Amino acid sequence: MTVTTSSAPVVAGARRLDGARVRAVGGRLLGDRRRSLLWWTLGLVGLALFVIAFYPSIEGDDSFDELMESLPESFQTLSGVSEGISISSPAGYLNSQYFSNMFPILLLVFGIGAGAAAVAGSESEGTLEQLLTEPVTRREVAVGRWLGVA
Repeated sequence: MTVTTSSAPVVAGARRLDGARVRAVGGRLLGDRRRSLLWWTLGLVGLALFVIAFYPSIEGDDSFDELMESLPESFQTLSGVSEGISISSPAGYLNSQYFSNMFPILLLVFGIGAGAAAVAGSESEGTLEQLLTEPVTRREVAVGRWLGVA
Protein backbone atom coordinates (compact mmCIF):
# COMPACT_ATOMS: atom_id res chain seq x y z
CA MET A 1 0.00 0.00 0.00
CA THR A 2 1.34 3.42 -0.90
CA VAL A 3 0.30 6.81 0.30
CA THR A 4 0.91 9.66 -2.11
CA THR A 5 1.92 13.09 -1.05
CA SER A 6 2.43 16.17 -3.12
CA SER A 7 6.07 15.32 -3.88
CA ALA A 8 6.54 11.53 -4.17
CA PRO A 9 4.91 8.25 -3.22
CA VAL A 10 5.84 6.99 0.23
CA VAL A 11 5.45 3.43 1.43
CA ALA A 12 3.05 3.27 4.35
CA GLY A 13 4.90 2.72 7.62
CA ALA A 14 8.29 3.85 6.23
CA ARG A 15 10.16 6.36 8.32
CA ARG A 16 12.62 8.96 7.17
CA LEU A 17 16.17 8.72 8.39
CA ASP A 18 16.86 10.90 11.40
CA GLY A 19 20.20 12.60 10.74
CA ALA A 20 21.01 13.00 14.42
CA ARG A 21 20.58 9.29 15.10
CA VAL A 22 22.58 8.34 12.01
CA ARG A 23 25.41 10.64 13.13
CA ALA A 24 25.23 9.17 16.63
CA VAL A 25 25.58 5.62 15.28
CA GLY A 26 28.49 6.64 13.03
CA GLY A 27 30.12 8.57 15.86
CA ARG A 28 29.80 5.58 18.17
CA LEU A 29 31.49 3.38 15.57
CA LEU A 30 34.35 5.87 15.25
CA GLY A 31 34.57 6.09 19.03
CA ASP A 32 34.71 2.33 19.37
CA ARG A 33 37.43 2.08 16.72
CA ARG A 34 39.48 5.13 17.70
CA ARG A 35 42.48 3.11 18.92
CA SER A 36 42.59 1.13 15.69
CA LEU A 37 42.30 4.33 13.65
CA LEU A 38 45.08 5.94 15.69
CA TRP A 39 47.44 2.98 15.21
CA TRP A 40 46.75 2.84 11.46
CA THR A 41 47.43 6.58 11.19
CA LEU A 42 50.66 6.27 13.15
CA GLY A 43 51.70 3.28 11.03
CA LEU A 44 51.11 5.14 7.75
CA VAL A 45 53.00 8.19 9.00
CA GLY A 46 55.83 5.95 10.24
CA LEU A 47 55.99 4.21 6.88
CA ALA A 48 56.12 7.56 5.09
CA LEU A 49 58.98 8.69 7.35
CA PHE A 50 60.77 5.39 6.72
CA VAL A 51 60.47 5.86 2.96
CA ILE A 52 61.58 9.49 3.22
CA ALA A 53 64.62 8.46 5.27
CA PHE A 54 65.96 6.51 2.27
CA TYR A 55 65.61 9.41 -0.18
CA PRO A 56 69.07 10.91 0.47
CA SER A 57 70.63 7.66 -0.80
CA ILE A 58 69.30 8.27 -4.34
CA GLU A 59 69.10 12.06 -4.38
CA GLY A 60 70.64 13.37 -7.57
CA ASP A 61 71.55 9.88 -8.85
CA ASP A 62 70.60 9.80 -12.54
CA SER A 63 71.25 6.08 -12.87
CA PHE A 64 67.77 5.33 -11.46
CA ASP A 65 66.21 7.51 -14.14
CA GLU A 66 68.20 5.72 -16.83
CA LEU A 67 67.19 2.35 -15.41
CA MET A 68 63.50 3.28 -15.37
CA GLU A 69 63.68 4.65 -18.92
CA SER A 70 65.13 1.35 -20.13
CA LEU A 71 62.18 -0.62 -18.71
CA PRO A 72 58.96 -1.23 -20.67
CA GLU A 73 56.31 1.48 -20.41
CA SER A 74 53.86 -0.83 -18.63
CA PHE A 75 56.39 -1.50 -15.87
CA GLN A 76 57.11 2.22 -15.58
CA THR A 77 53.40 2.87 -15.09
CA LEU A 78 53.14 0.05 -12.56
CA SER A 79 56.11 1.49 -10.65
CA GLY A 80 54.53 4.93 -10.47
CA VAL A 81 57.08 6.67 -12.68
CA SER A 82 55.48 9.65 -14.41
CA GLU A 83 56.60 11.43 -17.54
CA GLY A 84 58.60 14.52 -16.74
CA ILE A 85 59.12 13.66 -13.08
CA SER A 86 62.51 12.27 -12.20
CA ILE A 87 62.58 9.35 -9.77
CA SER A 88 65.54 11.03 -8.10
CA SER A 89 63.41 14.11 -7.29
CA PRO A 90 61.49 14.17 -4.00
CA ALA A 91 58.08 14.09 -5.72
CA GLY A 92 59.05 11.31 -8.10
CA TYR A 93 60.63 9.24 -5.35
CA LEU A 94 57.61 9.48 -3.04
CA ASN A 95 55.25 8.77 -5.92
CA SER A 96 57.14 5.67 -7.02
CA GLN A 97 57.89 4.28 -3.56
CA TYR A 98 54.90 5.25 -1.46
CA PHE A 99 51.86 6.70 -3.22
CA SER A 100 51.66 4.30 -6.16
CA ASN A 101 52.63 1.04 -4.45
CA MET A 102 52.31 0.72 -0.69
CA PHE A 103 49.79 3.40 0.25
CA PRO A 104 46.89 2.16 -1.94
CA ILE A 105 47.39 -1.44 -0.82
CA LEU A 106 47.43 -0.43 2.85
CA LEU A 107 44.32 1.71 2.41
CA LEU A 108 42.59 -1.24 0.76
CA VAL A 109 43.50 -3.51 3.68
CA PHE A 110 42.34 -0.85 6.14
CA GLY A 111 39.03 -0.42 4.31
CA ILE A 112 38.33 -4.15 4.28
CA GLY A 113 39.17 -4.43 7.97
CA ALA A 114 37.08 -1.38 8.90
CA GLY A 115 34.12 -2.66 6.90
CA ALA A 116 34.34 -6.09 8.48
CA ALA A 117 34.63 -4.55 11.94
CA ALA A 118 31.60 -2.32 11.27
CA VAL A 119 29.49 -5.32 10.31
CA ALA A 120 30.72 -8.04 12.64
CA GLY A 121 32.65 -6.18 15.34
CA SER A 122 29.67 -5.14 17.44
CA GLU A 123 28.09 -8.54 17.12
CA SER A 124 31.20 -10.34 18.36
CA GLU A 125 31.70 -7.82 21.19
CA GLY A 126 28.08 -8.18 22.27
CA THR A 127 27.21 -4.49 21.83
CA LEU A 128 24.96 -4.84 18.78
CA GLU A 129 21.94 -5.89 20.86
CA GLN A 130 22.36 -2.85 23.08
CA LEU A 131 22.50 -0.59 20.02
CA LEU A 132 19.40 -2.11 18.47
CA THR A 133 17.39 -1.63 21.68
CA GLU A 134 17.84 2.12 21.27
CA PRO A 135 15.17 4.01 19.30
CA VAL A 136 17.00 3.66 15.97
CA THR A 137 15.90 1.77 12.91
CA ARG A 138 18.05 -0.88 11.30
CA ARG A 139 18.36 1.37 8.27
CA GLU A 140 19.72 4.20 10.43
CA VAL A 141 22.23 1.78 11.94
CA ALA A 142 23.32 0.60 8.49
CA VAL A 143 23.68 4.14 7.10
CA GLY A 144 25.47 5.33 10.25
CA ARG A 145 27.90 2.42 10.08
CA TRP A 146 28.51 3.07 6.40
CA LEU A 147 29.23 6.75 7.10
CA GLY A 148 31.49 5.79 9.99
CA VAL A 149 33.57 3.56 7.72
CA ALA A 150 33.62 6.08 4.87
